[in-house]
Amino acid sequence: MWTRAQLKQNGLAVFKANYWPAVGAFFLTTIIGSFAMGIASGVMNVFNLFGSTAMQIIGLLLYFVLYCAGYIFVLLPLSVGFIRFMMNAKNGQADIGDIFYAFKSNYLNIVKVMFFWYLYIFLWSLLFVIPGIIKTLEYFLVPYYLAENADTDKDWCFSQSSATMNGQKAGTFVLGLSFIGWFLLSPFTCYLLLFFFVFPYMSFTYLELYYTLTGRGSSPYGGGYGQGYAQPQGYADPYAQPYAQPYAQPQGYAQPQAQPYAQPQGYADPYAQPQGYADPFATAAPAPEAPAGMATYTPPVAPAPEAPAAPAYEAPAAPEAPVAPSYEAPAAPEVPSYEAPIAPEVPAPEASAIDPGNPMGTDIG
Repeated sequence: MWTRAQLKQNGLAVFKANYWPAVGAFFLTTIIGSFAMGIASGVMNVFNLFGSTAMQIIGLLLYFVLYCAGYIFVLLPLSVGFIRFMMNAKNGQADIGDIFYAFKSNYLNIVKVMFFWYLYIFLWSLLFVIPGIIKTLEYFLVPYYLAENADTDKDWCFSQSSATMNGQKAGTFVLGLSFIGWFLLSPFTCYLLLFFFVFPYMSFTYLELYYTLTGRGSSPYGGGYGQGYAQPQGYADPYAQPYAQPYAQPQGYAQPQAQPYAQPQGYADPYAQPQGYADPFATAAPAPEAPAGMATYTPPVAPAPEAPAAPAYEAPAAPEAPVAPSYEAPAAPEVPSYEAPIAPEVPAPEASAIDPGNPMGTDIG
């Protein structure tokens, strides 16, 4: 949650760091806007010189039209440009020419959005003062969105501002009231205090409120509080952690820078070339050319030494392979022949001695 003291401290620090550019940009914005709206007063005074009531009415109508035109087409775009100037000044890039940012970018879109911004607040103010104050706080961020991007859509600006300012209106209103003491002191300085201090101081404080409400502590252009821009003295980062790191090293602690692969003292590189070593393959630099008109000198070219002839090398004769001894297989043993025994002869019986009726030869009688 933001606090008024923190925002005012940060806004004052940025304002002091860019004091003269900020005062010059505010003066230039006020003078050009007042001149544009002052034309309306001049036109009305011209018509009043005629003295007739009809001319005075015409002059009054022209005054109203020209005053609104100067306010909408000149002063409101200049106010967006002044916010753009503060955003760049916060990044250390203060340029008074940034107040013409609206005229150099999408001017018609800025005029359209700021016209509806002024119209809504004016119509709500017709319902007495309080509704107008509430709507002014609700649409407080619309000019800041346009200062970031001139192409921002109107509906998105109003809806986003309403959502972001939800619950922040009272705090923003009290933040504005906290400057009332400076306004009470300004009459004692012929109101010079307003232009040289109060208004720029308030503007930078409201810029800090815008960055805080949108959840950013950096510039909308990609830079940050730590990117190329040192914060002025006395600036307090609203996003800094209030606690100390539990593992922070004590003051004076030096982290040892041990090199695990460092060579020991006295180590000599075995592959280092000895002192005076000349690379035999190095190419000599070409000799500089002699200026025109001067006789050139060609140094004698020493004949290249002939390379010694390589000694003839005869390969030794290959030794003869030993003769393998002859091997004779032993003769197979003789197998004794085997003769089968001769079967004895059986005498055949005589046919006449056998009785056909008694082959067995038994005595029948």
